Amino acid sequence: MSQDELIERYIYAVTTHLPQTMQKDVEKELDSIIGDMLQARCAHDTPELKDVEAVLLELGSPALLAGKYCGHKDQALISGIYYLWFKRLAIILVPLFSAAFAIGSFVIELIQLSSINQYGNFSESLFTAIFTAGIPGLLNGVIHGFFWLILIFFVLQHRSTAIDKQDFLDKLAPVPAKQMRIKLYEPILNIGLVLLFAIVFLTVPLLVGFPADNSGWIFAFNNDHIRAGWFLVLLVALAGITKEVFKLYKRRYCLPVAISTCLVNAVIVIGMGFLLLKPNIINLAFGTALRVILQNQNQTMTTITNHINGILFTVILFGALLDSGLTLYRTLHDSHKSAKLIPTVQPTKTA
Repeated sequence: MSQDELIERYIYAVTTHLPQTMQKDVEKELDSIIGDMLQARCAHDTPELKDVEAVLLELGSPALLAGKYCGHKDQALISGIYYLWFKRLAIILVPLFSAAFAIGSFVIELIQLSSINQYGNFSESLFTAIFTAGIPGLLNGVIHGFFWLILIFFVLQHRSTAIDKQDFLDKLAPVPAKQMRIKLYEPILNIGLVLLFAIVFLTVPLLVGFPADNSGWIFAFNNDHIRAGWFLVLLVALAGITKEVFKLYKRRYCLPVAISTCLVNAVIVIGMGFLLLKPNIINLAFGTALRVILQNQNQTMTTITNHINGILFTVILFGALLDSGLTLYRTLHDSHKSAKLIPTVQPTKTA
């Protein structure tokens, strides 16, 4: 590895975790700092690879340096790069947890109040459900979201203290071309959607449905069948989260990402197939009520509403194939162009 390539890799490893607004300025500043340190170290001699390595080791690991650029102290419960990722995930995942818990608790309470006819009118039941279940559910979601995120990042950070800080130079990955980079928001958003799916199906599958005038809330799924397939929901959720976390770790389209994406998507399709294609998974009353709302009782509409589970599975299958295909295309089609592109960071040449 050349000196310039090592510097490029180091600067990219630092800036890739920083907010987009900071990256360009930090690239220029680090480039200048490294150049000055090499000049001070080598005086009028030409710097060698060992000199570059010594300078980078003096600056410290990219993760710790990125945390310092954001003003985070190492003494905190969660600090450095882990605090950066904690904030990014908390912004998306905590509201999702809160909304899922609040809506789930509210709907279940409202259904129970309506079914036992405890109150005389719907508005009174609605008001009661909001204050007895909705608001406590919201607070419960916030607590659970922050608790699990803090626990995960606390463990990750304190495990990293056992890793030798001197070996980061050997782990610096090449700087990817721009079209080979995975945008930060994509895997984070996907993790949020997967968690929302898992929370709904594992805790409040009764949410999936709609209200009918004469029959109350019509459930789309047979609750007993969903409960019996909880392990399939958990399998699909864990597989989806694993895929997105691996993308976050790599931050680039590459062969390992393409292979993991295809394998995980296959697991998701198989798991959802076993879950959705089970007999009687769809509530027959749901299809009937849907035809009434659409005011369409012909044979075609009857066939469609009786096979909603098959349609859902087809959509999932198509999405998995599209995701795998696009990932493979980006990896195989664009990888040969990467070496031809101009590096994103041009280190200062020192005499």
